Amino acid sequence: MSKDQDDFSIRNRVLLAFGEDVLDTLRHALSIRPLSAGQRLYSEGEPFTHAIFPHSGVVSLRKTEPSGVSAEKASIGNEGFVGAALLFGGEAALSTSVVAVAGYASWLEIDALNEVTAREPAVMAAVKRYARALIFQLMESSACVNIHSAEQRLARWLLTTDDRCNRRAIPVTQATIAEVMSLRRATVNIILKGFSESNAIQTGNGVIQILDRQGLLSRGCGCYSRISEVFSLR
Repeated sequence: MSKDQDDFSIRNRVLLAFGEDVLDTLRHALSIRPLSAGQRLYSEGEPFTHAIFPHSGVVSLRKTEPSGVSAEKASIGNEGFVGAALLFGGEAALSTSVVAVAGYASWLEIDALNEVTAREPAVMAAVKRYARALIFQLMESSACVNIHSAEQRLARWLLTTDDRCNRRAIPVTQATIAEVMSLRRATVNIILKGFSESNAIQTGNGVIQILDRQGLLSRGCGCYSRISEVFSLR
């Protein structure tokens, strides 16, 4: 298997925090499926049937206006799961969730999640940690948009997505990056070209390979490190 191919292993941090014994009891209610770019997982207001735990790839949570204009509210990778609204008593999606970067994920039946959360303290602790980290991510990201440059934000996005793709080549187009970051495609092109010329990344055939993480860190903002630290807390 190529180092740039997913192996469909369990890599989601929340699921791993459940522990092997708990995961064994959930095998009957868990299914691993590919995530395809552009795939819609839930529409806003749609009832949850499964919590979706990405192991690789990125899910974008979006708000779409009647005019058709949309913007990303948040994104989810292997640090979390789609369905966090369930933690606050909600039964329906608060956003439209769309796969921005292809990968794979585990679908867990909602009834099974509710049952194991009520029964297992480790599961409740894991989902609560994620909920706190998600709130921090939302606040930090909101400030980042208003304070940092497009180049800093794009460097941060690439580093975060590299983590979410398990340090494999990122299967993403410039058009998708522009959409999820609310940037002009020409702006994305100019920034990526600069990163490529400094040998921080390599682009081609709809993928981006990170070559120099330290170089991207130096051109990014501190938000990446702060958010990563919060999600890594156990």
